Amino acid sequence: MNSLLTFKSFDLEKPRRENKSQRISSTPRPLKVLGKWKLDGDCIPTTLGSNCGPGTQIRTRTCKDGAIQKCEFRDRISRQQCKLKDCPKVLGEWNDVEECRTFDTSRKCGKGKRLQTRSCKDGTIDICNSEETSRNVNCITECRKEFGPWLEGRCVLNRRNANCGEGKRRDTRKCDPGTNEPCLRNEITRTITCNLDCPKLFGEWDYVGECKPLDTLRKCGAGKRLQRRSCNDGTIDICSSEDTIRDEDCTVECKKRLGRWLEGRCISDQRNSNCGRGKRRDTRKCDSGTNDPCRRTEMTRTITCNLTPCTTGKIFPLWNKI
Repeated sequence: MNSLLTFKSFDLEKPRRENKSQRISSTPRPLKVLGKWKLDGDCIPTTLGSNCGPGTQIRTRTCKDGAIQKCEFRDRISRQQCKLKDCPKVLGEWNDVEECRTFDTSRKCGKGKRLQTRSCKDGTIDICNSEETSRNVNCITECRKEFGPWLEGRCVLNRRNANCGEGKRRDTRKCDPGTNEPCLRNEITRTITCNLDCPKLFGEWDYVGECKPLDTLRKCGAGKRLQRRSCNDGTIDICSSEDTIRDEDCTVECKKRLGRWLEGRCISDQRNSNCGRGKRRDTRKCDSGTNDPCRRTEMTRTITCNLTPCTTGKIFPLWNKI
C-alpha cells in the first residue's frame, strides 16, 4: 500500500552534497549529515473517525551532527500528505419541514404534498446537489365529515285538499364524507312536523248606517259611512277591530241652494238724471249642488224701477244779489 502513496516533503532545508575531498579528509565535518527519508506507519486520515480522503503520514531519517551544524528534530522526523480511498457523500435522515399541503384548498384535507429536507456532506469527489437535500413527498391529511345547512322541503298537509294546518316536511342537506367517515342516509335527510299557518278569513263589508256628511250645516257633500264585516282568526294571526270595522268615504248629493235677492241701486234711464224710470241690478248668493252648478243668470237679475217723478214747467236760474 505504501508504494502507491504520494509524498510531499515538508523539509525546508535540503542536505548539502559532500565533496569527495571531505570524505577522504580525516578532519571533522562542519555540516550535519542527513540520511534518506523512510516511511514510518500508515496514512492517518485528516478527519477524525474517517477511513478515507486526505491524510498525513510520518517519515523518519538519520541525522549525524557536524562540527558546526547540529541536527534538529525536524531533520529526523516530518509529516507529509497522503491520500486514502475517496470518501463517499454522507446523507442524513429526511425530516418534515412543513405540514401537509392539501390539493383541496377549501376543505384543507385529503391528498397533498409535504416538503422534506436532509443534511448532506460532500464526498471527496461526489458533491451534494439540491435534489439530494430537499424533496416533496405525497401525504394525506385526514378529512372530517362536513355537513351543509338544512334545506327545507315543502310542507305536505295531513288533511287532504287542505291548504293550512299540520303536515310533514322532508328536509335535505349536503354531506362531504371524511377520510374514514362515510355519509349516512339519516344524516342527509330528515322528516319533521310542520304547520302551514291558516290565514284570517274575512266576510264581505256591509254598511251599518247612512252617510254622515262632514258639512253639518248643509248635511250633504263628502262624508263618512260606517262598515262592518266578519273575521275568523287564523293560526297565528288574530282578528283585530281594524279588521272588522272601518269608516268609508261617501257622498250625499247636495241640491242647489239659492239665497234671497239683494236689491241694487236704481239708475235712471235719462242721463244725468235721478228721476223717472230706471234699471236696477239685483244679486243673490248661490250654493252649487253636487251635480247642479250655479249659473250666472241665477245669481244676478236686472229689472225696471221707478225713481221720483220728474217735475214739468219752467226752470228758473237762481237769484243773484244786486
